[in-house]
Amino acid sequence: MNKKYFSLLFILTNLFVFAQDGIITKDGDTIRCKILKDDDSYIVFKHSKNNAEKVTLIPKSKVFVYKKNEVREELFPIVVDKFRIGIYTGISFPSHQYVKLFRKDSSDLVFKNNGYNFGADLTYFIKPKTGVGIVVNRAFSHIDYFSPITNYINREQMTYTYLGPMLSKRFANSTHNTYVTADASIGWFQVGSTGSLNDIKYTFSANDLAAMARLGADFRLGRKLYLSLQGTAMYSIIKRYKFSSSQYKLPQSSDLLYTKKDKFVIPSLIIGLRYHF
Repeated sequence: MNKKYFSLLFILTNLFVFAQDGIITKDGDTIRCKILKDDDSYIVFKHSKNNAEKVTLIPKSKVFVYKKNEVREELFPIVVDKFRIGIYTGISFPSHQYVKLFRKDSSDLVFKNNGYNFGADLTYFIKPKTGVGIVVNRAFSHIDYFSPITNYINREQMTYTYLGPMLSKRFANSTHNTYVTADASIGWFQVGSTGSLNDIKYTFSANDLAAMARLGADFRLGRKLYLSLQGTAMYSIIKRYKFSSSQYKLPQSSDLLYTKKDKFVIPSLIIGLRYHF
C-alpha cells in the first residue's frame, strides 16, 4: 500500500477510535477538536492552540472528512450553481369569487369557474441561497355568472399576464436532493377580458402593478434537473382600465362589471422543471 494512503488510513483509524471529534483537511492536516456547529457551507469547532481554547470556522470545501459524535461524513467540494431556469404549468383559481367581496353587487352566482396557467423564470444567484431574476406568468379562465338582482348573465374569457423582477430564496444549497424555495416579485400586471352581458359583447382591459408570491419545494431528478411543486398567488388593485361595448358605457356599466375598487387575486398550484447551470 502506498505510504501516503497508509498514513491517511492510520489517521482516520485514530479519529474514529477515540470519542474526540476530528477534521481532516484536503491538505492532509488533522485537527482534533470539538465541533460546535456544521451547516451546508462551514464547520465551526473549538480546539486547543498555544495552550488556549480557540473557536475557528473552516469552509467545508477545504475539508476531506470529519467526525462528529462518532458519525463519519464524507464531504465533497460544494459547487453552487449560479443560474436557474424554470418552466411551469398548473391550475388556477380565478379571482371572481374573491372579487365579489369588494364589489357593490355581491349577489353573483358563479356557475362556471375554471382556469389554468403557465410561466417561466430565470434566476441568477448572487449568494448560494439568494438570487435575483425575472418571472413571467400567464393565467386563463372561463367564468359564467348570474346576478338575480339586476337580472343579467355575464360570460367571460379572462387572460391575466404578469411580468416582473423576482427575489428568490432557497433554504439549502443546490447540491441537496430536496430544498424549500420561496420567490417574491412586484411587477406589471395586465388583465384582458372578452365577454357578453345579456348577449351584448364587450371587451375590458386593465393594467397595474401587482405582487406575486410562490412557495414550494424542488426535488432532484438528475445532476442539475429538479422537479418543482409550488403554490403561487398574484394580487392586484386595478386602477387603469379601458372598457368598450356597442351598448354599455361607463360609468353606468361599471357597477355591473369592473371598477377601480376591484381586486384581482389569482391563487394557483403549479408543477414544473428547473434546470441549474
